[in-house]
Formats: sequence, structure tokens, C-alpha cells
Amino acid sequence: MASGLSASSWSLSVSEFRQKRLTLKDKRLVVGVAVFNTSSRLLLLQRSASEDAYPLMFEIPGGHVEDDDESITQAIGRELKEETGLTLKRIAEEFEGFEYETSKGVTAQLNFVAELEEDDLNVTINPEEHRAIAWVSEAEIDGYPMTDAMRVVVASAFRCQAREGLQVDGKEEP
Repeated sequence: MASGLSASSWSLSVSEFRQKRLTLKDKRLVVGVAVFNTSSRLLLLQRSASEDAYPLMFEIPGGHVEDDDESITQAIGRELKEETGLTLKRIAEEFEGFEYETSKGVTAQLNFVAELEEDDLNVTINPEEHRAIAWVSEAEIDGYPMTDAMRVVVASAFRCQAREGLQVDGKEEP
């Protein structure tokens, strides 16, 4: 786990979570959600051409933690549903995050591997935010344009998946 905090900390209120993680106290929070299918392929979304930041780049699903989110878990579930139409069953593990600075200040992206409620992976994207989806193997990631920071996130997600044997339905692979 990237933070050294227990999984129960993901269910704390956002303000309590910030208190436990003092390095996040004054930063905007974003969550990234790694979703693997039963073939150990990772879901990537391609940003729309009209996006101000990183148009047409691929990324894992995710978004901002909102002030009215009850917990990090709730923010992950909300963002996953908004960006993909998929339903969070549980957070399997936290993995390597990163920070970046914009005109709005410093943002910390926390990344998690998600297990889903459904076995059917019919992803529905919002065309204002994303233009395509891809299920990619680790060997294929170099063929997808993404930021250097996202490449690190994707590589870390694959390491986490390989270590834990995680897949979409939460069952371990043989």
C-alpha cells in the first residue's frame, strides 16, 4: 500500500483522511482508478480533443475528490461511475500516486485498484471528457500516448495487479 495507512482509512471522511495524511492537508485531491479485466488488461480512457489539459492522452479513470464526498471510497465509486458507468465493489489496494501543480495549486493524485460489482464490462464514457477506451496489456502501453507521470502510474498498476493477482470480479487468478 502506498501510504502505509490501513484500508479502513479510505472510509474515513475526507477531512479525517487529510488529517491522517498530513502531506495532503492543503492540496487538492484527485483519485485514479485502475480497473483490470479477466485477461489482466487495464482500462485506459483517451481524453477528448477539447480537453484543456493533455488532449487525446490516455489515462486511467478518475477525477477530483469533491467537498461533499463522504470518503475517499465514495469519491472513487462516484468517479468510476461518472467516467465509465461501472460500479465499485471494493478498493483492492492503493498504489503509487503523484503530485502536480496547476494555476489552482498543488494537486495530489491517489491511485487505487478497484474491484467491480459487475462481470460485464460495458464501459460508457462521456464524449465531452473522453473519446475512446482501450483495454491494454502491459506489453502494449508504449503504443498509447500518455504523460510521463501517467506512464509511471500505469506501470505501478500493472505491478500491483501482478503481485495481488487481481481482476475485475475480485477473484484471484490461478
